[in-house]
Amino acid sequence: MDENPRAYALQTIYTKFYKQLWSLNLPSKVNATIWRLSWNYLPTKWLTWAVEQLNLRQGQIFYCALWAVWGDRNKRVHEGKVSNGKDTASFINSYIKELTDFENRDLKRRKEVRKWTYPQREFVKINFDGAYKETQNRSASGIVGRDSEGNVLLSYSKIHDDVSSPFAAEAMACWTAVKIGTYIYDIQKKIFGLNNIRFQHTSRSANNLAHILATATLRSREEVYLEMGVPEYAEDQVRQDRMREPN
Repeated sequence: MDENPRAYALQTIYTKFYKQLWSLNLPSKVNATIWRLSWNYLPTKWLTWAVEQLNLRQGQIFYCALWAVWGDRNKRVHEGKVSNGKDTASFINSYIKELTDFENRDLKRRKEVRKWTYPQREFVKINFDGAYKETQNRSASGIVGRDSEGNVLLSYSKIHDDVSSPFAAEAMACWTAVKIGTYIYDIQKKIFGLNNIRFQHTSRSANNLAHILATATLRSREEVYLEMGVPEYAEDQVRQDRMREPN
């Protein structure tokens, strides 16, 4: 059966348009509005051509302007609120500035490679991570607890079946870490009289040891429970973390 050349050309236009739209890194609410406009109101070929004439920043302004104008139109129709061109332009400029500031902060954060740091004296730091295999709906949790001198108190990994998503895998890892942490906390409290606990998100680069435990366990399907040490495959990461001076 011969393909319809017109249908193929239309598909090519849409594909090009969506790639272009998503490459601008706009918020999802802006993308969703432009996507609906392209289907129901504005010619996709024209939208694609228009943005091809612009650079990245101009393309962001163009689509944000369409989104803002459409929002003003809806407010006028459904709420009776009327905005003039000056108000709309001011909103667009403020919104673009907000996006730019966010992008700059995010870029700076990504460039900063965080490393594992020692906990304060008489504290125990417990790092955890979850690895997920979608094709098998299986995940593995990796947990490691270390003291203020970087000594490994406990390394533990566990396999979980029937896990539905990467988010669920991380949640399982967190729950497992909390249970393990409770045991360590009870022991430390009896020894030092500790009375507080704190949770803090950290980047992957500062969480390598727990990540190694999780991914290796998921791959080998061999769980780990070791006191005062880690499996041989993770020893190098322990040494790398301890090479840094304590805080």
